Amino acid sequence: MARNESIIKSSVDGIVVINAAKQIEMFNPAAQSIFGYTEDEVKGRNVSILMPESIAVHHDAYVESAVRAGELSERTLNISRELPAVRKNGMQFPIVLTLNLLKINDKVLMSGFIRDISSQKEKEGALVKEKAKSEKLLKALLPSVIADQLREE
Repeated sequence: MARNESIIKSSVDGIVVINAAKQIEMFNPAAQSIFGYTEDEVKGRNVSILMPESIAVHHDAYVESAVRAGELSERTLNISRELPAVRKNGMQFPIVLTLNLLKINDKVLMSGFIRDISSQKEKEGALVKEKAKSEKLLKALLPSVIADQLREE
């Protein structure tokens, strides 16, 4: 057990484990760094505290419905998806979340592996701006026919 705990604690991805009541049972150091909460602050609280209000208000009902309908399957689990999340300070930011279902001694848990993609999104935004700026400059310097041909290459 100590080996597994060491692996979880050393993960660069945030790992959040919740129980069937959607209460946080584990919040590794990377999750603490990402969200700004200590494990003691979130343990036993509903996982919705990590979500924007627009998602949080529907989360519990969605999970319960999916469990009843048997939809917690490959359609929902083990797939990475981009979602908004909320830090302790209220700041919203983008994450990639991968959910997994765990069954340990007849207890059903869900684990979420979380990566903060804020800096990646900022870089993508900067690239889009620079590309638009370059295209504008290219059009200004070259005749439009040549600029269009260069852009296509």
